Amino acid sequence: MGHRVQFPCILTSKLACDLRVVTFMCQRGLGNISSQIRRKLQESHSEVWLKKTVQYLTDCTSLAMAVKKGLINPVTFSPPPPMPTVPKHRWLMQVYAQDVLQRLTEIKAAVTSIYGRILKMDSTKKVARKLAGRSFGTATWATNVGNEHGQVIMSVLTASEGELHVALRRLALIRNLIQAFDWDNGRDTLGVPLINSARMSEIMASQAKHVACIQDPPGIHLYTRTGTILKGEHHLPTYRCARGSTFLESFHFHLNRFIPGTLASDVFFQAYLLDGLARWNDDRAVAATTDEQQPYSYNHLLRHAANSLSGEVLGKEVVPYTEHRKYTGELLGVEYLYLQTGEVLQDYRTARLQPCGRGTIYETLCVVSKRCAL
Repeated sequence: MGHRVQFPCILTSKLACDLRVVTFMCQRGLGNISSQIRRKLQESHSEVWLKKTVQYLTDCTSLAMAVKKGLINPVTFSPPPPMPTVPKHRWLMQVYAQDVLQRLTEIKAAVTSIYGRILKMDSTKKVARKLAGRSFGTATWATNVGNEHGQVIMSVLTASEGELHVALRRLALIRNLIQAFDWDNGRDTLGVPLINSARMSEIMASQAKHVACIQDPPGIHLYTRTGTILKGEHHLPTYRCARGSTFLESFHFHLNRFIPGTLASDVFFQAYLLDGLARWNDDRAVAATTDEQQPYSYNHLLRHAANSLSGEVLGKEVVPYTEHRKYTGELLGVEYLYLQTGEVLQDYRTARLQPCGRGTIYETLCVVSKRCAL
């Protein structure tokens, strides 16, 4: 492992990309889109190319002065080489997806190793519209299940809405309908009530015994202290409530950013989704367990290797890390959708990539040494 992590790039069919660039592509959010990262890389490498050009021309000027003084024989100066072409932002996203797909089993194990005592479920349609290619239009909902810490323990795409969600919505509509036609609002033109309020009250009284099923369970703390806030001269505690699905609604806002752009094929949609889930859960775990500064890395294999080697050499761990359980085949994201539609998710090694244009990125995006090239 110690020798493998020294390999500095990801190889593709024609080009290679520096791993540092892939790290920049991992965070999904405002100000971190692939086109903006490409512009930053192009500006940075343009400055490097200009600096080397200036250095080369400065040396040529010194040699030209020496020729004029007769110190050396006349020489012919070659023009500096043109700046290599920086690939398009689509290629950058494809390299990032390739890196994720190579670690897909590890990422699935990280997502499915999370549990919870208080589970919540909510669905959204917005991110499902980004599924393109042969699966375009087949996904209707993206359903997510979270725990009390704000982590997402399951996320799937479905071809239709779940029966539980439909039943709850049906009950809400019936309740609103009864309230709309009760008492004075529920009378016809002759003043006759449309609903028997007395009979309705009896039915509600008989069903009141089920209220305990939706109340807070005994012995469960729904409020977790998350920190303090300073108001004037007083430190006031802050809490997070496990009731409701507010955090899932917030997660849906970020979930839509996990998939860059407006459309993505099924293979890359799966890669973007699962990597985003794993990172989201890691962030929630750090926020729920400690306020101390610690090494900030999402690479589970690297953290596990660091602790294993540190245990052998030093007898202790160097980074806080809990080893994940073995992935047991749970269906996530697009895989669950294909179980409903009967399709098969294409293997990432044969997935069709978007064309990125020709050119080399030597001394720009890839840092390939002779040792790595061999």
